[in-house]
Amino acid sequence: MRWIVTPGGGGGGIEDEKSGFEIAGENVDSTQMLLSQLVDGGNTEQLNTDVQSSIPPDALPLYNDLMGKSPYLSDTVMITAVNKEDVLSSSMVTDILSANPQAAKSEEIMDQVENRINPLTDEQMSQVLEGLTETGGKEILEGEIAGSDSD
Repeated sequence: MRWIVTPGGGGGGIEDEKSGFEIAGENVDSTQMLLSQLVDGGNTEQLNTDVQSSIPPDALPLYNDLMGKSPYLSDTVMITAVNKEDVLSSSMVTDILSANPQAAKSEEIMDQVENRINPLTDEQMSQVLEGLTETGGKEILEGEIAGSDSD
């Protein structure tokens, strides 16, 4: 195969390719930064500690905080919330997991749900499992990052 170089004409070349890769890299970095700011409000360790140390009077503020950070909760925080049965009711856990569709796709989270002392009702489990066919904001951003890595 022979390459023909035409000055000033043509569709770009190596410099355009480099520029395209740089822009794509910047977009991935930007998306990763956005994701890290959104997941658990930007501080998984602190949010997880807040859930772990919560007491029954904290139920409603904790629930509101977790719902406000949805659909960007980490598996770590959702697992802790599922197991915080003395604070978060089954209906609260159902709402939190339903607002984070990735929960239904996590074997570890679903194992914790199934091992609760106060199990979710069949209706509540169905509501959570709807996440199997939905894509949440966290998953969308993770997909954008993964898609950019494979280009």
